[in-house]
Amino acid sequence: MSWITSHSALKEHPKRKRLSRLLGLDVYQTIGLLHCLWWWAMDYAPDGDLSRFAAADIAAVSFSTLRHTLVALDTQGDVLFASPNRDARAVDQTMRLIDTCADEIYRISGHRPMPNLMACKLQWLRDTQPDLYEKTTTVFTVEDYFNFKLTGVARAERTNAGETMLYDLASNRWSDELIEKLALKRTMFPVLVDSGVVLGHIT
Repeated sequence: MSWITSHSALKEHPKRKRLSRLLGLDVYQTIGLLHCLWWWAMDYAPDGDLSRFAAADIAAVSFSTLRHTLVALDTQGDVLFASPNRDARAVDQTMRLIDTCADEIYRISGHRPMPNLMACKLQWLRDTQPDLYEKTTTVFTVEDYFNFKLTGVARAERTNAGETMLYDLASNRWSDELIEKLALKRTMFPVLVDSGVVLGHIT
């Protein structure tokens, strides 16, 4: 018998509400479905390995991750640089942004400069590893990178993008203004998609 922690906040959580809309279910049906999914995973795939199941047994696969990450890829899709949430090497770049444009960044992105945010990490990569930065053609959060590896489709999920310090909350898109101001390459940032969108088939 499996046990999971079930938080009361799930009932009013924005992602639960979005899932209900996408599936056409009410709040109670959605919460029940989520719990059944979690129980199934704990009983039959606790290690996350689905290879022993037939494709017809699996409706979909999704990823969810925590906190701020960066994965930089080259034109071949190979990883040039990866940075976890706790990587604080971009402290100098962060202090420079705090001194020059913190209020403007906050107005657009809702974030104050912090060394673990993608924007600051990319500035650190550009300043300290220019060869790697020049070879970088695509940047992902780790969640979006996993989705890319599974499907071959390069996309950025909006709620993850909102944690990069490069997202315009008012217009719901990448902030060309901030990307230009921070002297980053606009072409690195993938097309945006909403949570729950089917990206493709597992390759």
